[in-house]
Amino acid sequence: MPRSCRNQGTEARIVARRFLLDQSSR
Repeated sequence: MPRSCRNQGTEARIVARRFLLDQSSR
């Protein structure tokens, strides 16, 4: 199921971006 893999990658990217933003804000 390529859709699941793609969804996971997108979620991971969003999480990483949010984590970076949170760290930068702190």
